[in-house]
Amino acid sequence: MQTMFIALFAVALVFFSFFVSAAISCVDHALRGAWPPLGSILMGALCFALFLVSFAGAGFYLYEREREEGRIMERIELYEMILRFRRPSAHSGEAKPIRRPDPPA
Repeated sequence: MQTMFIALFAVALVFFSFFVSAAISCVDHALRGAWPPLGSILMGALCFALFLVSFAGAGFYLYEREREEGRIMERIELYEMILRFRRPSAHSGEAKPIRRPDPPA
């Protein structure tokens, strides 16, 4: 459990650092009186969007695991809505068990 959360959180931090780098580049150009390059603006927007997705994914993953273990005090309705509409997976108790074929006689 912890490995997946740490990986998602690390990805979020990397994209956040790329976003900050692009934002600093845009501010630097603006302070010099020039328009920032369009590529820098687009890169900043893309990195920010990817940061939000990966950070929300890390939060969702942590919430789902903590909920399964019964450690959630207050439910987060957005995450609950996603869990209701999600297909059953092998990690949740809702999946059908896999039947192994009978051994040959």
